[in-house]
Amino acid sequence: MEHILWYTSPARYFEEAFVLGNGTLGATVYGAPEKDKIAINHDTLWSGKPRAYTLPNAKEAFFQARESALQGDIALATKQLNEGFFGPFGQSYMPLGNFYIETVNATPFLEYKRELDMENGIARVDYTTENSSVSREYFVSYPEKCICVRVLSNKPCDYILSMDSALKSTVTARGNRIYLIGECPSMIAPAYAKDKISTVYDGEGIRFATVALADSDGGIAVEDNKLFVRNAQRLVVYICAETSYDGFDKKPNKNALRRCEARAEGLRLKRFEEIKRAHSFDFSALFKRVELDFGWDSPNLPTDERLKLFPQTNDLGLVELLFHYGRYLAISASRAGSQAMNLQGIWNEELFPPWSSNYTVNINTQMNYWHVFACDLAELNEPLVSLIKKLAITGEKTAREFYGADGFCLHHNVDLWGLSTPVGDLDEYRMYYAFFNGAGAWLCRHLWEQYEYTLDEAFLRETAYPIMKKATAFYLSVMVEDNGKYILCPSSSPENTYFSENGEVRHIAKYTAGTQAIVYDLFDNLIKASKVLGVFDGFTQKVESVLPKILTYQIGKEGQLIEFDDDYKECDSKHRHVTHLYGLYPG
Repeated sequence: MEHILWYTSPARYFEEAFVLGNGTLGATVYGAPEKDKIAINHDTLWSGKPRAYTLPNAKEAFFQARESALQGDIALATKQLNEGFFGPFGQSYMPLGNFYIETVNATPFLEYKRELDMENGIARVDYTTENSSVSREYFVSYPEKCICVRVLSNKPCDYILSMDSALKSTVTARGNRIYLIGECPSMIAPAYAKDKISTVYDGEGIRFATVALADSDGGIAVEDNKLFVRNAQRLVVYICAETSYDGFDKKPNKNALRRCEARAEGLRLKRFEEIKRAHSFDFSALFKRVELDFGWDSPNLPTDERLKLFPQTNDLGLVELLFHYGRYLAISASRAGSQAMNLQGIWNEELFPPWSSNYTVNINTQMNYWHVFACDLAELNEPLVSLIKKLAITGEKTAREFYGADGFCLHHNVDLWGLSTPVGDLDEYRMYYAFFNGAGAWLCRHLWEQYEYTLDEAFLRETAYPIMKKATAFYLSVMVEDNGKYILCPSSSPENTYFSENGEVRHIAKYTAGTQAIVYDLFDNLIKASKVLGVFDGFTQKVESVLPKILTYQIGKEGQLIEFDDDYKECDSKHRHVTHLYGLYPG
């Protein structure tokens, strides 16, 4: 049984650092003795503000493209969608800032160990120098809603504590506290469009406040908006952060600083050991629900050294670690009351993060939650359900204005504000990724699975079934009958392409196996749900009549499952997206 990741050097970059979290607050810990960096995130710190996107001719563009695709003219369908269907990009998950612990007159370390205890959600760094031995602990408390750091040394040390941020912000220090206060832009482009779209600060973006509260057995003084800690053998820091986010459809207006200061004031009266004990109890109670043990006698080597030796060593302990790390990340990034996990969980240090660090719902968001029920972590699904509820509201307008359809729909990108429209804007490659409207159906599988695992009929009746019904209504509205079979036309297989007969690259097809399977799955689950609830009406009758007529799989000349509507030559037969296997998993 392995629950510990450990290394003999500090992290050099983001992917090597330890990530900690309580669903809302995220901390990325590097563990450098000379100047330690802790990157801070808050799950509601996003660019943007409430807004509604509309395109006056989107519906007509879709109707025209559907007719062209039915006639076999995919080139024309592509042109029609490109000219009238894609709107502005969504918004990005923002980095709040960084907290630093700098050791004054630091000398090189002689011995060093950095470890992550996944069972208790605690990171540790221990090192020795010629002058002292130092131990650091880090965790993010769900009960106390704060980041906690403790530094202990066998001899007095001096430290400088400071903060900064890539966002528009100010840093001040008073007494034993550092304040980082700032705001997010109301508009920021994805990394791949930042040279085309300006970053806008207009005072209407989300505001944030962070308070770092220091306690020490040494002296604490303020200088240049930093805290100077002198002659300390014990240093404890609590970091609290709040934002002004007040809902996806409301102007940000919560008083972040007042709530942040109140939380910090409450921590001032508590002991570190008491907070740590409550945190460990809370975190391990979730982690200990499942165990994976191959009975492997693991070598006493750092994790990175073991990885270098694999697969020659057939080190099954690494498989255990990987399994537990997936659970650890979910517990750290998705808790009751938090936002759902985004592309990077809740950890991001970049102003222009990869793919905006938002929600990519053509598979990535769903993958984040694939294991929660199988690993007995049903509570962690609550933030995803909240996200789906939001999208079922914003997606109604998208279904109506982009498709002339009932129900709700969304596309491959989603953000904090419930974006559900197809994005792409100025990106010439938008057709490659943005025309995917199967996300609503796919997310509904997670609602149905919550019922399957919990058998909570109240949840099925009050939450899951109404949303599943709305999603089904959309596909009933837009699917067409072709040669006696119902298809969603046109369709894409996310981010994959094929060659047309004349050798041109195509991004959409008359229909695709993946989207057909996703819609079939939704209809099938809706019928199952209706039978559990005893619902039998005209709507369920319609679904039951269409279900067996939904075109599903076809076999190609190589014996493969055809991904598109015909046995085309694929541009990349080993593409990382395999949406056409949806029927195997998760369907």
